[in-house]
Formats: sequence, structure tokens, C-alpha cells
Amino acid sequence: DPAVNSFDLGADPLAYAQKRFALVRELWERTEVKSLQPGEPYSILRRNVARGLGEAQEGALYATKYVGGLTTLRDRAGSGREPLSPIAVDKQRAALALLATEVFSADSFRFSPALLRRMAVSPFDREDAQELGRTPPSTDLAVDQQVLALQRAVLAQLMGDTIAQRLVNNESKVDRPEQALRLSELYATLHAAIWSELRTGADIPLARRNLQREYTVRVASALLRPTGSMPSDARALLRLQAQQLAADLARAQGKRGRAAEANAHLAEMRATIDEALKAPLVRQAA
Repeated sequence: DPAVNSFDLGADPLAYAQKRFALVRELWERTEVKSLQPGEPYSILRRNVARGLGEAQEGALYATKYVGGLTTLRDRAGSGREPLSPIAVDKQRAALALLATEVFSADSFRFSPALLRRMAVSPFDREDAQELGRTPPSTDLAVDQQVLALQRAVLAQLMGDTIAQRLVNNESKVDRPEQALRLSELYATLHAAIWSELRTGADIPLARRNLQREYTVRVASALLRPTGSMPSDARALLRLQAQQLAADLARAQGKRGRAAEANAHLAEMRATIDEALKAPLVRQAA
């Protein structure tokens, strides 16, 4: 039930998530142009980026609950309300569109080189960590890994068996087929957002390669070692997505305008998908 969360503020958690993303973008835009006074530590900028990523992840996880979401009530007969009601399809699509734009698009997380060069760690943070017996923060913040951790958490929800099963079940709980968000639409939306460079021909920077690799590994794993709780429709649809991705990658390889790293990445992803499509299925026990 997307209305049941810890720490969300307001009557509409999706609107709260949208507002949170807007505030994070504003924080980062101000951080990009922030002029530090003489003697101020550069760690202020680093903290703003890290805090923004944390807020963005929390908002994103609120939004994932709308996809395949189900309003649950503890009513008894005679209340006039039904205890289980799928979230309205327009709300589910709005949440999915928000995630595609804010978490998985090519423009989701962009930080200027100038900002990245100024995100130094404070010596006091290192000393405090040592006193508390914690691992001191690294001198150079691996922003790409921080972004990937956020995206991985959201992908784990959206591509997990639980949401797949809810989407499949919700189809039978609505009166008309058009009132349901289908699993095929979820997977197609993720594919389009994560692999947009294959359509535009743009270069593929490090953060995007990380996300695409995570997505590809998840699809390949679903084909090779599906869990016992994975719906059959999810496995079949992911195989279809893998076949489409293999064809897209074949067309994209060798095109000019991309860095050697991006071309090597595309070749590796194509090999991963091709091997998964050719390999025999290994079924796991439930």
C-alpha cells in the first residue's frame, strides 16, 4: 500500500516524492554555483551531493510502491468499501514516469566537472570516523557508485518478483483491462529509459554504463536462474526484452561518435545477453 510509509509528509506520498526530487535538483543547482567564503571547507559541497542522493532514493522508493500498488483496508463487511483495490492506473503510470525521468534517464544525475573537483572530504570527518571506529570517508567520492547504489535499490524493487506478481494479480482485480498497468509496460518503460542512447546515438558516460550493466545482468540472471517465486509471465517478457536488447545492441555496435569505452561496453553487454539467450534454463526451487 503506497499510502503506508515511514517518514513521508503529506496526504499524497507520490506528490511528496515529486516535491522531494524537485528540492534535490534545486539543492544541486545551488551547490553547482555556490561560492565558498575564504576558510570554508569544500566538504560542504560534498555533503550537499550526498544528502541529495539520500533524499532522492527515499523519494524514489516511495514512488515504486505505486507500481502494482494495492490499497489495503481493514474494513469488515457492511462498511461500503472494498478491502483490496488496485491503485488507479493513471497514478501507477505517473509514478513510473517519475522514476523513468528522475532515476533512469540520461539526464537524471549530472554533475559538472568543476563541482566534482571541489568535493573534498573534511579532515574532521576522517578524524571523527576514526574515533568512532568507522571506516574514514575516502578522499575522492566515487559519485558514479553512489548513483548506482540508488538506481540498484530502485531496480531491485521494480524488477523484483513481488511487484511482478502484484501486477499480474491486479489484472484480474479490475473491471476492464485498460484499468490495469501491465507487466509488459513496466519492462518496456525501463528498457526505453535505460537504453535511450541506442536510439539517440549519443555517447554513453560512466554512470550510464553502470546502470545499463546492472539492468543487463538482472535480465540475464532472470533467464538463466529464475527464482521459484518469479511469475511465468515475467520470465517470458524478460526474454522478449533480452531479444530486443540483443537486436538493438547489434545495430548500435561500431557506430561512430562513441568513445572506445562505450563501444567495449556495448560489445560486452551484447555478449552477456547472447549467452543468456543461448544457455539452457536452470530452474531454482521455490
